[in-house]
Amino acid sequence: MNSFMSINDELVIKQCPDVSKGLGVFTTRNLSKGLRLLAETPLLAYESTFDAMEDIERSFECLSFFNQAGFIRLFAGALDITPFLKKIRRWSEIDVARVPNRLRQIVRFNSVEGQGIGCVLAILSSFLNHSCVPNAFLYWNDTLNAVTIHALRNISKGEEVTISYFQESVYLSAPQRNARLAN
Repeated sequence: MNSFMSINDELVIKQCPDVSKGLGVFTTRNLSKGLRLLAETPLLAYESTFDAMEDIERSFECLSFFNQAGFIRLFAGALDITPFLKKIRRWSEIDVARVPNRLRQIVRFNSVEGQGIGCVLAILSSFLNHSCVPNAFLYWNDTLNAVTIHALRNISKGEEVTISYFQESVYLSAPQRNARLAN
């Protein structure tokens, strides 16, 4: 499996062995429990996902050209093929006024909401997949003004780094998690 993109010395983004999961974040070496794997300034931060959905068009227009280009390429649902295209049409050809629903879908599928973080969307963190038994935790660090990812346990070289999409509800039962994922 080739790397799609290197994040840092410890992490790469690449295709998951289960291709239905798309891209994921994988380790390049053994990592220790408690290690901060990533600190990333979010593109967008809100009090809640609802606030993000209500304000996404205005917020998108306020992003730099570079951040808009990264944002619009994020995953926007099961029928979205954009992240997998090797050659994406020129950014200048994308009429953002015609894609407000795509912006909301990107927020829906890539933002994380939880205690201590509100709702944030950060490009690299967007590639973290969900696990009901995650090996990492996403946290808001006020000092850094950034989203940080920390190892919950030792993570082996080549293992996928996963988080729970329900940061505030890590103790939900499997049926409760499945019901929330269905929404």
